[in-house]
Amino acid sequence: MNRWPGWLLRARTVLLASVCGAATVWVCIRYFGRRGVGRQVLRWAMVTTLASGLLTSAGGCGSLDPRAYPGSDGRSFERALRDFSLPAPACALGNLRYYADTDIFGGETLEFRVEVTSTCAHEYVTKLGIDDSPPYFGRPFLGTPEERKFGWKWTGPRPCVCFERFVTDRVQVSVAIEDAGSGKTIYLQALQD
Repeated sequence: MNRWPGWLLRARTVLLASVCGAATVWVCIRYFGRRGVGRQVLRWAMVTTLASGLLTSAGGCGSLDPRAYPGSDGRSFERALRDFSLPAPACALGNLRYYADTDIFGGETLEFRVEVTSTCAHEYVTKLGIDDSPPYFGRPFLGTPEERKFGWKWTGPRPCVCFERFVTDRVQVSVAIEDAGSGKTIYLQALQD
């Protein structure tokens, strides 16, 4: 699927807002400048508008979750889970990294990788409601795009024991669980139309 990166969509929005704000201030200067309103005040308003647009595009307003991969759309992990109607694993989350984004057609993607205990991995699959669906034996959804984008490499057995299911009418979830020493690594991809 051809997708625009989240940072490009945000930069476009900020640029359009800055241009519109600057154009409005420029019209005010041209119109009110002749009617006694100080041109310096209006110029200062235009500079402030442009500076706020640049500050926003540079990420100065709002903080990105440090667990998010570059290019993620700025949602927190918890908010992304809520947006996809997914529960969070109910245990300590080790090395959590995630990516959430919306494509230009409105489809959304959430992908995450987390290290948990074996018990927690089983409980999470149960919580997702996909433990009763038969696992498929094949290639995990982790492929070249995930490897390039996130550095995820499947080192588990092939064919894998993976799960895939619609958890709601609009959300399809693919889960692959890999042995990681004494625990497990959960890889999850959720797609929402």
